[in-house]
Amino acid sequence: MVLAASALVVALTTRANSGGLNSAAAPAGDPAASSSAASTEHADRALCTAIAPLMTEYDKTSSAWIGLGDPGTPARDAALPKFKADTEEWVGRVEAVMQEHPGVQPRLTRTLERHIDDLWLLVNNIEPGPERTYDKAAWTDSMIAYGGPLAICYDVGIRW
Repeated sequence: MVLAASALVVALTTRANSGGLNSAAAPAGDPAASSSAASTEHADRALCTAIAPLMTEYDKTSSAWIGLGDPGTPARDAALPKFKADTEEWVGRVEAVMQEHPGVQPRLTRTLERHIDDLWLLVNNIEPGPERTYDKAAWTDSMIAYGGPLAICYDVGIRW
């Protein structure tokens, strides 16, 4: 799998460097070409304001679940069904809010989607018992992606 991903990166890089990919810049007057943070600041702030309570809520949800003990402990396993249901419901609410706030910078959209997708994948695959490698990986990746909305929202003055 890693070898296949590496081969894909090499192939795409080689193709891009040889002119195989369209590398022409968009015309200077093309408004679609402008996706700078400054041009999306208002939309970014609106989305960040809307998601801040949801992010705070999920921070509390996940902290409470993790605080029950290590994976596989009786308390954490017992709380798993509720954690899964709460997470799936939260993901749906965040997705709905995102749809109501178009025009944000692409990085905010991508990292927030990655965060919620990774959480959704986690709760759709996790089972009671000891932590599996891919459960830990999904959680870790969701936390890495969380840094996107966190940084962008903090930059526009919205904190949670």
